[in-house]
Amino acid sequence: MQQGMPLLIQSDDAGRRPPPAARRRAGPPGALPLELPVLVVEDEALIAWMLHDMLEAMGFADVRVARDANEALALATESHPGLLICDINLGPGEDGVSAAARIRAREHAAVLFITGYAGAEIRLQIDQAVAGAPLLRKPIEFHTLADCLREVLLGPKPN
Repeated sequence: MQQGMPLLIQSDDAGRRPPPAARRRAGPPGALPLELPVLVVEDEALIAWMLHDMLEAMGFADVRVARDANEALALATESHPGLLICDINLGPGEDGVSAAARIRAREHAAVLFITGYAGAEIRLQIDQAVAGAPLLRKPIEFHTLADCLREVLLGPKPN
């Protein structure tokens, strides 16, 4: 794991986004690789599309959404994501940690996990499957997501 990368990030703003004008200006000052294809794996449609909209507002042009592990694997084969944002609990079937590990075995992608349920057992499961991947706790706030993506894709801020 990279030095200084948080293991669990708590978002305090209950999923609210800044107003549209602020979202257009909210792009990170650094050079986030906005050309990277992004794959969001989330079984709750409202959260999936909220993440989709946030990522597009940040400037990511190729954002795809999968609702389960099978759909994620198929989309990953097609789009070769450079960033994978994956919920832990995907409902019935394979969970997000094992799906992300399977995708990472085929694709070189940065991974960010999201969940509403965080505990030591989830952190251990992540570290065994996708060592060091950060975990962002729901509800997700726009600026918290942007800050986390900067660290995932560019590394921690210099001191």
